[in-house]
Amino acid sequence: MDIRKPKPIHYWREFLKEAGTIALEAQVAAILGLAVMATNSAQAAPIDRDGIVGVWQLVRIDFMRDGKPAKDPNFAANPTGEIIYDRSGWMGVQIVTAPRPVLTEKPRTSGVNSAADAQAKAAAMDSYYAYYGRWTFDAATSVVHHRLNASLLPYETGTEKIRDAKFDGQYLSLIVHAPKRENWTRTLVWERQP
Repeated sequence: MDIRKPKPIHYWREFLKEAGTIALEAQVAAILGLAVMATNSAQAAPIDRDGIVGVWQLVRIDFMRDGKPAKDPNFAANPTGEIIYDRSGWMGVQIVTAPRPVLTEKPRTSGVNSAADAQAKAAAMDSYYAYYGRWTFDAATSVVHHRLNASLLPYETGTEKIRDAKFDGQYLSLIVHAPKRENWTRTLVWERQP
């Protein structure tokens, strides 16, 4: 082929169309490759007991009923909190949900409470959750066990809470499964604190 002879315009249109398609296909493949890499990196990373030890701040709580997002019956929107796991096997968790009541005076008394005091205490308790106790981690099943020494809710004292644990390299998700005959899950997502 003589390179000095100019090519007709339809040749260049076809060439550019094919070159553009190839370039576009390459860009799409690159983008899809990055998306797959990002998805894979967000998948569960292995974690051991030492990887759980520390202070974690609550990022969010996801509640699912029948496989769909739903309003959490126990926690209001935008909760905050911390969970602490220490090396010796002690743990504690505190979760606060908005809106917290505004208390103008101390409603705790050793004597008789007024109706207003009782109402303020109830509102404060409804927006706060806490317990502490001992913890263990089963690396084979990726399950954390919390054995409660005490809880804000007295009926929980002495019980055990079981949480599936998933770690994606940044966030620790503790998954609570519903009791039998109910179909919900609650996922508490935590981020490690320095």
